Amino acid sequence: MPRLLKPLLAPLIAAAGLVALPARADLHHGFDAGAEGWTVVEGGEMTWQATGGASGGYLRFTDLDSRDMLAVLNLGGVDWSAYMGATLSFQVRNLSGHTDYWAPFGQVTLTHTAGSGITVDVAGVGQPANDGLWHTYSLVLDPVVFANVLGSVKTLSIKMEFAVSDPARPATFETAGLDNVNLSTLSAVPEPASWALLAAGGLLLAGARRRAR
Repeated sequence: MPRLLKPLLAPLIAAAGLVALPARADLHHGFDAGAEGWTVVEGGEMTWQATGGASGGYLRFTDLDSRDMLAVLNLGGVDWSAYMGATLSFQVRNLSGHTDYWAPFGQVTLTHTAGSGITVDVAGVGQPANDGLWHTYSLVLDPVVFANVLGSVKTLSIKMEFAVSDPARPATFETAGLDNVNLSTLSAVPEPASWALLAAGGLLLAGARRRAR
């Protein structure tokens, strides 16, 4: 490398490291080794199953009463601002064969440590289907919708209740499986300042090469 280029490259590389956008790690709960911090609240019972999931282990939720059972992950105030625009997804399987579907099934709720929360229903009518298969549900963390929550997320919950009691069936105790809760990140790209710095560096190096010749 020409001697003239060495003192030019060092500050450019150092500055680029300061302003580059850091890489983000994906959130993944595959339940292959345990419940991974998930619990059940309201009217349900949760058990971890080592096999039988969409891929490995899974969480099994059984209805106990008329309240809606919720799968809950306590995040304690984590900053998810970097995940605005990312996709949150999960898989559910109808394990008990019930078909008297409860519309609120599949509601995803993110709560803020200050007490506010956002709920989005990601499942359509007749879900989870009574076909013995794992079904995937997802939502995009739209910055407009979730902007006031993602800065300090206290809990993530998924409504697992999918059957409803009626006069003909006063006791309805359905069972559902939960697997592969994922938060997939956006591709990390340089911030505008990084692009400007790299472009300036390219021009500077080109000029230095011409002078070196």
